[in-house]
Amino acid sequence: MPLVMLGTGILWFGWFGFNAGSNLEANGGAALAMTNSFVATAAAALAWMFAEWIIKGHPSLLGALSGAVAGLVAVTPAAGYAGPMGAIVLGLVVGVVCLFFCTVVKNALGYDDSLDVFGVHAVGGILGALLTGPFDKADPQVALRVAADYGEPATVENIADWLHDETVECIHCNRRWLFTDDDAPAYWNDSGRLCEECAPCTTRGQRDPDGWKLEAGR
Repeated sequence: MPLVMLGTGILWFGWFGFNAGSNLEANGGAALAMTNSFVATAAAALAWMFAEWIIKGHPSLLGALSGAVAGLVAVTPAAGYAGPMGAIVLGLVVGVVCLFFCTVVKNALGYDDSLDVFGVHAVGGILGALLTGPFDKADPQVALRVAADYGEPATVENIADWLHDETVECIHCNRRWLFTDDDAPAYWNDSGRLCEECAPCTTRGQRDPDGWKLEAGR
């Protein structure tokens, strides 16, 4: 068991390079992937441990480590897309579901899976892929920061999809509206969004000296 724990720790450490390193450069996208890889894995380990505690009356180190591996597998497709809170929820869900497949489903179907490869890797990977969509962060500010890291301009074409059918709120006048392609543009800076009426400059795509830039709108 000490070697299992050591191996899982090395795997967890290496997975940071797998997920964050896939970004190929040190920027906001890599930081997000690294954060998600940590919190989702920790959440999955805790979820498996507490679920096993409830079902069997006691937790186990092997269970917690299995949950960690399931979390690593599941968060991989979502690492660069989900927000940290979404990654935590993803880990909690995967920890419980993978435990269910490794115990109840395996015993019910009687298939040979001594290392729980199907219950952890297959089920965890499928869940992670499916839940990437629901937990995809609809956060234009994060998108703009990542785009800025790549030198991409904050144009309508780059950002509009992030705000489509989202509720937008002006940080100055608190006006809220459901953003669609036909709505007025929103403007963004480090503090948040401004509506068209409150933005210092309403010329589409133009940046003013204060750093405001067009966030979305058609």
